[in-house]
Amino acid sequence: NNNNNNNNNNNNNNQEVRINEMCEQLYEQSARCEANLVVSSAYFAADNTACDYIQNTLPAIDKVMKGSGKAAKALSGVFAFTTVALAGVAYWLHTKVQRSNVGLASE
Repeated sequence: NNNNNNNNNNNNNNQEVRINEMCEQLYEQSARCEANLVVSSAYFAADNTACDYIQNTLPAIDKVMKGSGKAAKALSGVFAFTTVALAGVAYWLHTKVQRSNVGLASE
């Protein structure tokens, strides 16, 4: 089994642990609420700058998005109906104009 564990780790279990630069940048830019996090490192302090956003704003946005389904469906239905109706009117006017153009000069 020891051989299997080495292969699952791609034989990299003796190297230094390094954080991918992209992951580090994403983490630095992310919104975090670490209010209940126990920080045991001298290098990092808990980041609580986004606690209000995460605890209050995101649930409010989620609530609005879940409740707006009926209005969105109704408005999309009205949009679809008016689009089809205007396309029909445009086609009718186009055929009317085409029929009314009589080439008298060619006779």
